[in-house]
Amino acid sequence: TAQIDSYFNHFAPLNSYFSDSELADFYPVAVKYLRDPKTGNLAAIPRNMDARVQYYRSDIYQEKGLKPAETWEELVDVGLKLTGDGHYGLVVPGQGDPAQRTFSDLLWQAGGDWVDQANKPAFNSEAGIKALTFYRDLIQKHKIVPPDAVGYQWNENSTEFSSGTVYATFDWPGAVATLSNPETSRVVGKWSTAPYVRDKAAISCAISHAMALNGQSGRKEPAVAFIKYTVSTDAQRLQFDQFTNFPSSQSLAKEVIAAAKGPQATWLQQLETTIANGKEWPKLAGFSKVCTLMFSAIEQALSDQASPADSLNQAATEAEDIMRRAGAYD
Repeated sequence: TAQIDSYFNHFAPLNSYFSDSELADFYPVAVKYLRDPKTGNLAAIPRNMDARVQYYRSDIYQEKGLKPAETWEELVDVGLKLTGDGHYGLVVPGQGDPAQRTFSDLLWQAGGDWVDQANKPAFNSEAGIKALTFYRDLIQKHKIVPPDAVGYQWNENSTEFSSGTVYATFDWPGAVATLSNPETSRVVGKWSTAPYVRDKAAISCAISHAMALNGQSGRKEPAVAFIKYTVSTDAQRLQFDQFTNFPSSQSLAKEVIAAAKGPQATWLQQLETTIANGKEWPKLAGFSKVCTLMFSAIEQALSDQASPADSLNQAATEAEDIMRRAGAYD
């Protein structure tokens, strides 16, 4: 949903298909983000929540007498103690949408935000530069992340951990299904989860995977029936049981958490905390293009082609022009 502003004019409103009581059961952060700020129309409905927690090799940590990091400083310290002999203490993605989301988390954790009260770019603030510098230094200075991570997206990020090469990462709920399956993981039974790390705060993206109705559809009723089934508690329960997708239904999430035991209960509680503290991106005209702009700006800094300050300052200048031309300030 990072680029939802691009689709408000192309999706048919779902308001009339869901009652107030039905909508009240979905996590508010997800529903709020899927509403068009100009019309109040509901552009999409959340199917499952996508929030991240820390995954770490509990067997290796125990062997070395380490605890999962709680702060940025501890993340570096623990990573340095784990890196060596072909292994790395951490992996983060460094390209495209995954890099933009990772920068978002660090930006918010450092106390910054994407835009200021006037909706002008603010990601090049002191907090933004601190966040991108820390992100770059994980790879280039501290070297606790594989050097190729600058080219990693989600799949490469997850594979490095599931293969056993890397000892910690931040990933979405579906990672549990992958890491628990011997066909897709070499670390089955050797990992645990922990809360997201923090700087000034422990904030991460709390987004949803959502279903929408094409505004040009000539068969809206059957399409809506499919959407309503897909976001029903029955379908969400199946998604959780088979793929560990965290429900967007608050009532179902409470049931799942209440029934869980041991490490699963801990993991689910950590996810719910991430969602409760989570943030979304601005819903401003042109911001989807700003996201694309940020892909290259972040990659330039991570690969040491430009300083974090130069990358962000240049991107902020271009971002304001993009949003102005898109009508964000009309």
